[in-house]
Amino acid sequence: MNTTFSAANRTLELMRYPSKAQHPSLQAWGSEDELVLNYLAEQNKLESQALGRVLILNDEFGALGCGLSDVIDDNSVWQSDSHIGHLALQDNLKRNELNATFSIVNSITPLEGNFDTVLLKLPKSNHYLQHILTQLTHHVTDKSQVIAFGKTKAVTSSILTQFDTVLGKTTTSLAVKKSRLIFCTPALSKLNAASFNHTDRRWSIDKSYTGNSLTLCNLANVFAAKSLDIGARFMLDNLPPFNDENILDLGCGNGVLGLVTLVQSHNSQVTFADESYMAVESAKRAVIENIPDKLEQTHYLVDNCLESATKSIYTHNFDRILCNPPFHQQNTLTDHIAWQMFNDAKACLKKGGKFLVVGNRHLDYHEKLKRVFGGTKIVASNAKFVILEVVKR
Repeated sequence: MNTTFSAANRTLELMRYPSKAQHPSLQAWGSEDELVLNYLAEQNKLESQALGRVLILNDEFGALGCGLSDVIDDNSVWQSDSHIGHLALQDNLKRNELNATFSIVNSITPLEGNFDTVLLKLPKSNHYLQHILTQLTHHVTDKSQVIAFGKTKAVTSSILTQFDTVLGKTTTSLAVKKSRLIFCTPALSKLNAASFNHTDRRWSIDKSYTGNSLTLCNLANVFAAKSLDIGARFMLDNLPPFNDENILDLGCGNGVLGLVTLVQSHNSQVTFADESYMAVESAKRAVIENIPDKLEQTHYLVDNCLESATKSIYTHNFDRILCNPPFHQQNTLTDHIAWQMFNDAKACLKKGGKFLVVGNRHLDYHEKLKRVFGGTKIVASNAKFVILEVVKR
């Protein structure tokens, strides 16, 4: 396992989060992180105050936050939508005995003021990138330097056009280790001109599930932001009746499963949990817009699966947990998230509580659930998906 990160004449020990789940073939940084730090060093930008006020965006496991911790000041900001990213940054700062004086904020915390240097790791979602770039038009000047970085295959002509259209003149570096930098000079004519509220997406699900059409609010980095994903649709088609239960929507995304459950039952309490701050906020907005009178019956949890919940009042708390697990972390396919969700769900269910999971058939969730819970029951299946139910004994 490679945990030694070397860039810009310094060496750090970095791990993904959670470190105990890190596969030996994976590491907590990419060649694009090395490239941007080495570029800054070559440009003599790592001297004290040379970068001015810095904004670091989408730093997956804290490579930039750690690498720049001693050269950026307490007016600088590190922002991420990923709670796991926040945990990884804190973990790696501690691992390397670094003190970060910059502010660490989530994606729904409004930025304040202008930044001299913006360092942006290209996100997986182009829609989220559009949101970030539009947001930046309110927080940079024509003297600011915006540097984005990513794998060469992600730096497409359409991405460059996106930067050019929203922010200003855009160029790229040569490729190094299959990574590339994007340099953007903000144009005065484009600054403060755009509203980024339009990056939220809204759509409705039909009346067949609840008798009334429901509107889903999807903030920019929420999975399946354009329409109901087919796994969630299959789960909705096979939801059991609920009788005033304490329910958890685990990995809630925009909250569609928990929202429909809340509408279908009179007095159930529903908790929405996800590692994305935008996902949990989207779920809350959906409740406020569709059934504001039931807001007091809901709770909202940003967590790494249920890591903190297993050490809190949520332990042995739920009658039923609904779950449509992701099988990727950032751009990496992995099954450790499903494993952790299943184990955390067991800790948070009451005795006799039920765990309902939907997933692609090829993922073999039934074998994992059998190892964690001791047995599974198939609730429904089709050519692509299967819904499994297990009971905590």
